[in-house]
Amino acid sequence: MKKLIKGLFFIIFIASLGLNALLIYNAKFIKKDNNYDIVEKRKDTEYTKNELGDLFKEYQTNAGLANPENVAVWEVNKITYKGFFISDGRKVYFIEETFSCLEGVNCVNASNAKVDDQYNTTATYVVAVNDNVSSDVKFYILDESILENNDFNKEKEYDLK
Repeated sequence: MKKLIKGLFFIIFIASLGLNALLIYNAKFIKKDNNYDIVEKRKDTEYTKNELGDLFKEYQTNAGLANPENVAVWEVNKITYKGFFISDGRKVYFIEETFSCLEGVNCVNASNAKVDDQYNTTATYVVAVNDNVSSDVKFYILDESILENNDFNKEKEYDLK
């Protein structure tokens, strides 16, 4: 009876080692796939300044951050790519807009706006874009301090053309 218990214990021990080795191998494989997927998804969609600018203005309108009926001038001056979030692949851009509202009304919400002598307002937004699903682009307006987050991977900056 003792030999049977020792034999059973030995079989369970060997099976356990085999399963642990298999789990460790699969965990490494899955982790590599996830990182690869993020990089691939991140590079799949490249926007021009006009395309991403129009999508951002549409987002601002739909989110109630802008009222196009009250806008006299609304242009995207510059969009600068900064990097991406490692965990979900969201790209981070600085989007600089210039807008002018009809007299006496507010038209675009902006926290860091600067008004020139011709009453044109310039604002820069820190925006994370989740474009992993091409039919459903999502924008997230963030604070510039997000660039210090450990999840953020800074890359070489470039302006969208």
